[in-house]
Amino acid sequence: MGPEEEAKKTAEIPEAGAGITSSRLAVARTNQSFSERMGEAGYIAGRRYDAVKNAFLSYKTAERKPKTVRSRISRGGETFYAGRKVLGKVCLVGGYLRLFLALDPKLYNADKYHHKDYSEVSRYAKFPFMIKLSSDRQEKYAEELIGELLLQSGFVRDEEYVVKDQANIFKKSRHKKSALSGETRTVFVPVPAEAETAVAEDIGEPEGIDVKLPTRCAVVNKCGERIGTVRRSVWRDEEENERGVFVKEDTNVFVYAGETRTGYVDKNDNILSLSNQYIATLRRAGRYWLLALILFLVLATVLTVILSAYFLTRSQNTDYAPVLFVATENGAAWDESENLPVFMNDGFGTSAIAPGMKGRYRFIFENQNKNTLQYSLHFSEQNEYGIQMVYRLKRDGAYLTNSQAYVSAEDLSMEELTVQSQSSTVFELEWYWQDNDAIDTAAGEDSALYMLTITLTAQISEQA
Repeated sequence: MGPEEEAKKTAEIPEAGAGITSSRLAVARTNQSFSERMGEAGYIAGRRYDAVKNAFLSYKTAERKPKTVRSRISRGGETFYAGRKVLGKVCLVGGYLRLFLALDPKLYNADKYHHKDYSEVSRYAKFPFMIKLSSDRQEKYAEELIGELLLQSGFVRDEEYVVKDQANIFKKSRHKKSALSGETRTVFVPVPAEAETAVAEDIGEPEGIDVKLPTRCAVVNKCGERIGTVRRSVWRDEEENERGVFVKEDTNVFVYAGETRTGYVDKNDNILSLSNQYIATLRRAGRYWLLALILFLVLATVLTVILSAYFLTRSQNTDYAPVLFVATENGAAWDESENLPVFMNDGFGTSAIAPGMKGRYRFIFENQNKNTLQYSLHFSEQNEYGIQMVYRLKRDGAYLTNSQAYVSAEDLSMEELTVQSQSSTVFELEWYWQDNDAIDTAAGEDSALYMLTITLTAQISEQA
């Protein structure tokens, strides 16, 4: 029996001792959200939820500014993330927690863990390892597997982490109730029609629509008229009232109002309600979201130029400070500019660039002095996310490297160049942003900062 069939069976058959024998039964209020169901789940489910969430949060990255696992509660469960990578998801089905992990089920002993392989179910493809927390032993196995997963993902144990009552967010007491009270919280009701027997855990959830999470774009109506914007995945109307938040879950993107799921995004970037009624359309800004990203990245930090000139005379008889002039090809001097239009392009001008784009920037170094100058050019970058910007450099029409291959900014640096007295040399810096979807997406979501620095160092080479 496949995983989907098993899940349906669990929802239809009541627990032993419920006192009802009909097979056409369903759990009362199966359309409750995960938070609502957890609030009524009782002491044992709450304690096991505590164990799972504390296991995820008790690890951190080994960076100078360590990051921890983050989670998001949706209607169907709670999903755990490391950056954009999904680590796992915890759901509540039939009164028991089910933990799905991003592990290969085939690599683990099923006789020990009693896990299931959900690889063939599209919504669980990224975390196909399912273990049911039906006993204390399964709870311990779950903690062990979470630790193994996090170590594989580059995390280390946080020795200073303090275990907390995580289930208190569901606003229900976690004190164990007396078995003598005779109280039962499990209620079953007859289902009036066959079509209503199986209530989906996520109402209106489409199957496997793989769309990108909108982080910054416009929202328009059927007529193409702008009715709102999306910033950092938050949808606001023209009066800046929040309409919802977009959340990526597995392959799908859903719209939430608080903890309530209200709609989803289809493959044509239409926003639909859970009953498939049209609401609005996302109008993304070009390829990848990049017009928005680079508008920030390039305009804010296009290029910081440091022009440093250190002059050393080799003669004991003459000591003077030569005049240097470095300018763009239209004559604008560097020392009068803070940011240079290095990334000017035909597509967006100076306001934006995108992965895959190429361009060039020309500048002139003029020696108006009576002596030949010896100089060096050094290039460096501030590039926290590893955006793959590469460069080539020409001087007077000829490449300064042995090949015409693009290289990193640091590899472009040149030493012991000369320019004759009363002459000039023309440089052409060619740039190319190489595609890397994972790096570019992460940089875009975090509004990454990229800065290129050029340093020119010169000294007198010889006296006239």
